[in-house]
Amino acid sequence: MEDRDNIYSDVLHEERPLIGFPAILKVFGVIFFLIISAGLLIFPWYITAFLFFGFCFSIAVFFNLYIGTLIFIAGAYLHPTVLFPALQDFHIARNLAFGVIFIWGFHTIVYRDFKLVKAPQNLIIVLFSLLFFASTFMEFDYSFPLFIEIVSKAVVLYFAVANIVKTRFQLIFLVWFLFVLGSVSASVGIIQYGLGIGLREGTSVRVMGLTENPNTLAAELVFLIPVLIGLFKCSRKIVIKSIVFMFFSVIATGIILTYSRAGMLALVFVSFLAVKRFMFRRLNAFVALIIAVVILATFIFVLMPFLPDEYKDRMQTITETREASIRSRFDAWVVAGDTIVHHPFIGVGPGVFQREFVYNAITSPGIKTKFLLLHAHNLYLNVAAESGVPAAAMLILLIYFSWKYFRKSSFVFEKKGDIVLSNISAGFEISIIGFSLMNMVSSHIEALIFWILLGISVVLMELSNGE
Repeated sequence: MEDRDNIYSDVLHEERPLIGFPAILKVFGVIFFLIISAGLLIFPWYITAFLFFGFCFSIAVFFNLYIGTLIFIAGAYLHPTVLFPALQDFHIARNLAFGVIFIWGFHTIVYRDFKLVKAPQNLIIVLFSLLFFASTFMEFDYSFPLFIEIVSKAVVLYFAVANIVKTRFQLIFLVWFLFVLGSVSASVGIIQYGLGIGLREGTSVRVMGLTENPNTLAAELVFLIPVLIGLFKCSRKIVIKSIVFMFFSVIATGIILTYSRAGMLALVFVSFLAVKRFMFRRLNAFVALIIAVVILATFIFVLMPFLPDEYKDRMQTITETREASIRSRFDAWVVAGDTIVHHPFIGVGPGVFQREFVYNAITSPGIKTKFLLLHAHNLYLNVAAESGVPAAAMLILLIYFSWKYFRKSSFVFEKKGDIVLSNISAGFEISIIGFSLMNMVSSHIEALIFWILLGISVVLMELSNGE
């Protein structure tokens, strides 16, 4: 019996290949680098450099998908085409998405290590994408390119973050990476303010950072505020606290200089919740509420003299329902509601709301706004009007399950004594609430930080379960 087992073992040993497929790829990589080097004799240097760095990127992503995820996030978050319009024809973020998913698939074929994490968000985001796609057939030539531009990046971002970020270190590094990206974008906005560059409204200049809209910049930055406050609270080293405070100052300044009223309300709201949650959680709920209000009011009072006069004037218009921008939101909601009634299941098509609004502005005497609105200034109404009520329901479910995952993982990490991940989870829980409320007066489905957050919620849940 023992001899027979030895014979089988010898046969299996003889059938093993002399060199594995991953090793063949490494040999191929070395050969390809030599070919690229020889290319300097034939092609211009910039073509050779492009091939070299492109191949380096592909190799790095293939052997470490986490690197590819970080590069993709950077490309999606920093909007390089805003500073370099000549790059718009290359669709960098979208091509990065396709590149990452192609290399991810090739990596999976070679190493056979694919394992999809189990989360309800997986099914919901697929259903949302299918409904979003179905609505493009209402105006296919116009809506389909928009569908590709948004869904390709959003879905890949979610699945990449949820399935590739697997360790505590990778998650914490990703969070700090987002702080750096947010600070870069906010710093560009601060420089724009100093140079007088941005969207001019009267005497004020609304900075846009690396986005094409001040409200989008505010939405992309306000997510980070609660997490920064949570990390400031749990950090014990003065150096770490100083770095966190620096990030907070730069990002908060960037939000303020957008002159976004929705951004300002979201900033105050998430800051209040974060102070109450992290600073006074162990106190009686009512006492903690009062103390948080007092601290926040004092901070605003101290900060007020340093704010630009134009900013204070703009914030005072929040309650003025006759102000053109605010009045236009009411008109947008009316048009969105009417569109939903007439197209409840499939909508009018992604991006088509602006045409519906123009039609209603011309034909309906009740619509006083006569300038173009690109969306319904309410994410849920906008999605329901353009892609149908079922798609809006899927979006709400995505937000709900992500909030639930953040909240649950926060308590689990706290019980385990991991205060850092507990505060990160709680910070993102507040962020998703802030996003939900901010998008009741705006619409930022294209804000890719939102889709990154959905993936992070799954990662934190997996880590809290010890998987």
